Amino acid sequence: MKSIGRILALAWLSIAAFGLFEGFVLRPLLARQRVEKYRHKLGSKTSLEAALREADLFGKTAHAKFVTCDFDYRDNWDFICSIDRYVIPKDAKIDPGRRFIGTKFGLMVDATHITRTSALYPGDGPDPPLK
Repeated sequence: MKSIGRILALAWLSIAAFGLFEGFVLRPLLARQRVEKYRHKLGSKTSLEAALREADLFGKTAHAKFVTCDFDYRDNWDFICSIDRYVIPKDAKIDPGRRFIGTKFGLMVDATHITRTSALYPGDGPDPPLK
């Protein structure tokens, strides 16, 4: 009985130690690596959206109501961008609560411009694959 208690206590201590390691070492390290990766890339939201509109990707980004880009946290692309993905507010007079899924695509960028894009994919589907 004592040996089972010791094993459980040891398991609990190792889980707690890993949790502390992850919280105080691993997550800050990954955050610093992400900052360093994006430091020399086109990263501010306004400059990225301006580059998208200037490039007029797919003939749609210049005329889109909404173009949003977020970091690709799976590290396939630099950014995953959506075109016309939004929800009409529930208190709107016309079509309240209607959802538009739009389309999405992947972007690779450098410090000044867009270097690579993926094809368009449905907004509710999987992220674009990096080929």
